[in-house]
Amino acid sequence: MSFYLLNIAFLALALIGSRRQSLPVAIMIGLTACVFLILSGVQTVSTRFTGGGVDQSVFFHLSAGFDGAGWQEYIPEIAISAAFIVASLAAPVLIYFLARPQTTKKPHPLAWVATLALPVCIFFHPTTTQTLALFNMSVTPQSESEQRKQEVANGLPFERFFKNPGKLPPGPKKNLIFIYLESFERTYLDNKLFPGLAPKLSALEKQSIHFTDVFSHRGTGFTIGGLVASQCGLPLLTAGSSNSMRGMDQFLPKAICLGDLLSAAGMEMNYLGGADLNFGGKGKFLSTHGFTNPRGLKDLRPLLPDPDYVSSWGLYDDSLLDQVRSTHRALKTQGTPYALFALTMDTHHPNGHQSSACGKPYRDGRNKMLNAVHCSDQIVSTLIEEIRQSEDFENTVLVVASDHTALRNAASDQLRKGRRRNLFMIFTSQQSGGKAVSRQASTFDIGPTVLSAMGWKNTSIGLGRDLLKGKPTFREAIAEINGDTLIGSWSENINAFWQFPSGQDGFEVLPEENMVVMQNRRFALPIVMEFDDDMNVRTNVFEFDTRETLSQYLLARTTDNAIGWIDHCSKVRAMNLELPDQGLCLFVGALSSESTIEQKIDSNTKVDAAALSRVLKSKTAAKLSTERRQRLRSLNIHGVPDVSMFKESYADTEVLEAVSVLSSTGPKTRSYVQTKKNKLLLQRGINLVGVDAGGRASLVENFDACKLTSDEQTTPKRDFAIDSNPNLTTLFVVVHDSGICSDNELSISINGHSDAFSKIGFRAPYIARLSTTGELQSQHLGPRSGKLSVELGN
Repeated sequence: MSFYLLNIAFLALALIGSRRQSLPVAIMIGLTACVFLILSGVQTVSTRFTGGGVDQSVFFHLSAGFDGAGWQEYIPEIAISAAFIVASLAAPVLIYFLARPQTTKKPHPLAWVATLALPVCIFFHPTTTQTLALFNMSVTPQSESEQRKQEVANGLPFERFFKNPGKLPPGPKKNLIFIYLESFERTYLDNKLFPGLAPKLSALEKQSIHFTDVFSHRGTGFTIGGLVASQCGLPLLTAGSSNSMRGMDQFLPKAICLGDLLSAAGMEMNYLGGADLNFGGKGKFLSTHGFTNPRGLKDLRPLLPDPDYVSSWGLYDDSLLDQVRSTHRALKTQGTPYALFALTMDTHHPNGHQSSACGKPYRDGRNKMLNAVHCSDQIVSTLIEEIRQSEDFENTVLVVASDHTALRNAASDQLRKGRRRNLFMIFTSQQSGGKAVSRQASTFDIGPTVLSAMGWKNTSIGLGRDLLKGKPTFREAIAEINGDTLIGSWSENINAFWQFPSGQDGFEVLPEENMVVMQNRRFALPIVMEFDDDMNVRTNVFEFDTRETLSQYLLARTTDNAIGWIDHCSKVRAMNLELPDQGLCLFVGALSSESTIEQKIDSNTKVDAAALSRVLKSKTAAKLSTERRQRLRSLNIHGVPDVSMFKESYADTEVLEAVSVLSSTGPKTRSYVQTKKNKLLLQRGINLVGVDAGGRASLVENFDACKLTSDEQTTPKRDFAIDSNPNLTTLFVVVHDSGICSDNELSISINGHSDAFSKIGFRAPYIARLSTTGELQSQHLGPRSGKLSVELGN
């Protein structure tokens, strides 16, 4: 409710503040409103996904991508995003029109108070505060008690809590069946909140060793984060990182996880999941950490009796659990120790998907999520009973756990009334009855506790501890300290588990394989490798699943470390225009480096350590950085790096919309005038373009001198007569390809004004801005056979 009140208060302040203000102040208010609405849109959509606004899962999936996600069920979220975008664009226009009629009157004092309050609203916006919190910053003062806890937390080293498990000692090798239930938190078993929702699992929990206080820490509250936490004892932190999992060859290769330990102990590692293995990098994680046979949607769908019986996320749980049964039967006959992991999907937010195996819905059937939970209770409990009755259960440990607590879904309002904790149950044949364990725990502790149930007692994995023995858990050890704050302070320690290689041996580019190899690590292209002064790779950045291109990442960087950029030559040319515009190219150096490596890659190419070292020690020049950044900006805006770019202001007109104008010469090029309303592609020759008060560009007239006869081209003549058009606010003269087809002088004018054409030449880009009566206001001429752009705004 407070979030919506903040939005109402802000809009009221914006409307009050814009009254009787000068045009520049009204524009400032409009832009502030635009930013505020974008922040509100991010908060609203994030909350619909996470239930709590912007958190670690938002940053992770922006980084790792959404390949394999079930987009069909997020149409409302997409519509909400579109609505906020439209509102953010409409707000400045509305505020401008509110202010314009009264610009001659003095603003009311309340208007100034409202105007000054607007930036404060942005500063304290939930999206702002939550994002800063992920970076361990805050906009609100802490109490003395909180400050002391923060100081204590910042002084606690990661090594004090992290334990490397090493290798499992020789011992019993019980089989393991581990079933992750998607978002199926323990709260669903609360019969007071959800009468009769999950009676079968509730009854089975009482027969198991079950854990009642398993918390999800920062970086663990989404599927891949939950898998990493429960198997590696680590959170998955990505805020501030630009890694895209698809480009990495391995997923946290330095971590030792449950799969690694069991595989090394001689167990065959299997995984069955209904969703696409690409989503969140699950496939990379599993294959990196001991799983020899991970199978997902693409592998399992062809095995279905009806391959079309799938949800927007993947296999329904009845189909998946049938595959678990058949795999279990096959593993039992092999006579070798095995581990079989599975991850269900029916209870995925926001609405769930009920398998057809379940006939009756939950109660009146109106809540689809609760229908899916109720169905999962039936089909999962049936499988549990079947496994417990199987002939090899005497030598098997069965684990049922949620991957994380539920994100925002159709049952969130009821879930919030309960104690939000994860489900975690262990079944063994040695149990004489159920046992409740109420220790302060987290999903970090699941892996060591599973090992304990299998016979390897008192093992630690990362931050996780054995809940069946006496060592303090992470939550118990930190007492009143905020665990999420402490985890955030360890981001560098945790990101070290990605184990980026060193350039001490150089690297090799393999264009046929679309790979770069460094110290036997293989990374997909295109890539930016960022080096420190000792030639170690600080991070690898990819653009497969990110929302920004590599050129956008480079332009946004605040540091000037040396990079290795391997990409299409048309992009890498931003570093040196002498590179060709076709094929694969390489750049090594800082943006400010005087000495760099720049070349086209036609075959396997080795960059040795000596060459890399020379580049890292190169002298720098601020001018080079400025030029390269300017070309990166050109690449990001126009798609090519060699545009001569200029900026102008619209202070002398009524145009509010930003306008981008591009003049290109030569065949197979494009020239245009682009506003937020439209992008007008231009014809060969001299184009007279008008922009109206609504911000729409339209062609007034085109003159193609190249169509003239040889005699006519001797002195090309043309006069553009502009009819009075009150809707036009400005005019542009833009050359595309070539203004004339000879070196002869032009004799052209607009309403008798010829200044705008005096510099037009053969194959030379040209842009001029005119008044609506034809007077020249500004003009720019680019180099022959080049490109030219002008960005205009207020």
